[in-house]
Amino acid sequence: MTKSEFVKIMSGYDGYFKGWRVETEKVDLSDFVIGCYYDEAEGKWIVYVNKSQGRHYIRLVTDSEEEAFDELCSMMDFHYA
Repeated sequence: MTKSEFVKIMSGYDGYFKGWRVETEKVDLSDFVIGCYYDEAEGKWIVYVNKSQGRHYIRLVTDSEEEAFDELCSMMDFHYA
């Protein structure tokens, strides 16, 4: 899935999904955020999850936009299944 496809799907959720904020533009270190962004300095897509108390976990670093957004979708299914 590409970023534009993901954003289109998420447009009805106003940036939140089941209590978690979803970020697709930049890293956000707030609690309860899942996200994916392109790190221009590294030339990589980074997928991450932030749990409570500042626990920040990088789940995937990849060259592929599609792989990154597939992982983000997979994480959302896993957390909310």
